[in-house]
Amino acid sequence: MPIPVRCPDCGVRSQFPDRYAGNIVACKSCGTDIEVPAGQTSRSGAKPAGKRKKAKTSSGGAGIIAAVAAGVALLSLMVGVGVYFLNQPAPEPAVSGVPPETKDTIVVQQTTGSAAGTATPPPAATPTPPAGGFANLTPDSASKGTPSGFNAGGLVPERLKFKKSTAWTLKADPPAETGSFTSEKPLKFKFSGDRLPETSLVFPVTQSLFAAVRPDDEFKSNIEVLNLSTGARMGQIPVQGSSLIAALSPDGRYLATANPGSQSITVHDLQAKKTLGELATGAQDAQFRLSGLAMPRPDRLVALSQLERGAKVWSLPDGQFLKQISPGEKCRPETFAAFSPGGKYLALVSHFLEKTVEVYELETGTLAATIAIEGQTALLDLTGLCFSADGTELALLYDINAGTQRPPYSQFVVWNLDRGEIATDFDLEPKLGEQLEPEYGKLHLEAFPGGRRWLVHNLGLLDRDQQKIVLRYPKM
Repeated sequence: MPIPVRCPDCGVRSQFPDRYAGNIVACKSCGTDIEVPAGQTSRSGAKPAGKRKKAKTSSGGAGIIAAVAAGVALLSLMVGVGVYFLNQPAPEPAVSGVPPETKDTIVVQQTTGSAAGTATPPPAATPTPPAGGFANLTPDSASKGTPSGFNAGGLVPERLKFKKSTAWTLKADPPAETGSFTSEKPLKFKFSGDRLPETSLVFPVTQSLFAAVRPDDEFKSNIEVLNLSTGARMGQIPVQGSSLIAALSPDGRYLATANPGSQSITVHDLQAKKTLGELATGAQDAQFRLSGLAMPRPDRLVALSQLERGAKVWSLPDGQFLKQISPGEKCRPETFAAFSPGGKYLALVSHFLEKTVEVYELETGTLAATIAIEGQTALLDLTGLCFSADGTELALLYDINAGTQRPPYSQFVVWNLDRGEIATDFDLEPKLGEQLEPEYGKLHLEAFPGGRRWLVHNLGLLDRDQQKIVLRYPKM
């Protein structure tokens, strides 16, 4: 039977299956560690403390009386503890067929293992939602019993169900023409030092024939820009600092680097062989803390923040500040952020607890789409976010860790941008985190050309047609 627990931090009441009794779990609302009481039952199955039977005494010797007295004292202690837990507020019982409280949403329903999903339109009687909002949820089961797809414990659904914003304005954003590789043989570049650290490589976030390399780990060193098509070395830029936060434009012309302390950015023009100047990351927002840089287009520079400050956008080469995108205090752009191949959109995690993904237009800062999960999200993780190579789709990868009647698994979902519908949706068991065993903090999803295969955590090749990992790469 479910055990009621109330979070001491946020006060939200939750229920957990009795198999979690005596264990530490995460609060479904705020993530705080809370202990599930051992030996407790749900309110429906618990006996009120006032109705417990008292122990009867018999007319025996003093030893018997003493023993009975001791037993009564122990029983009183146990009843007191039971009264304490029974008096803790329990979750309100769910009403069958009534969806969780939400704002205007449209539910997108899928079938287990299917390769496609369809958006369920709102009922005819439902008024048209305002622009930019959500439409009312349409539950799978509106009659009686446990809603379809959810387990009795009420933790997470057997399969994730999604709700999208009605103001879905996303459109396909194909990559710009960048040319093609001209070398018939693999190109090899030699650098000083014994090895080339993974963190010393910088690739543009959109399709490009260029890359930047920092050959060593010294405090002062150079970044060298390479043409991967011709093998030409484009030039070197001196940088300072032990960590590398940098961005290269798709055409290989501009290189932006974070200065020590990450309070400013220096932009270099490799073609003109000069430094354009510095940009202060905290000029418009003193709380902005830099976590990453990107140039999705040759004329746009984007700075991603730590925690909830979102992203800032500048134009190049003039360095004019254009926009700050601020989804809210639960935003985690340093966790996952993806740019569409044409550089028009930025997708990021706007609510790290609810695993909500929002997509913004970089030029205007306008919210173009929202993808949220219906129901509880405490026991699942978003482990990948990526646009397809042709800019027509957006892929999301989830690991469902516990709370269902099945072993932990992954769910791979691909959205069609033009239609705002799910094009591919299937599960993988065991979850990809167990299959590939990626290192902590190195979760990654990248699309291969052709729209069929995706690189997962740099360790496995996922085939959407075969619905499994078809190739594994060794850990470096």
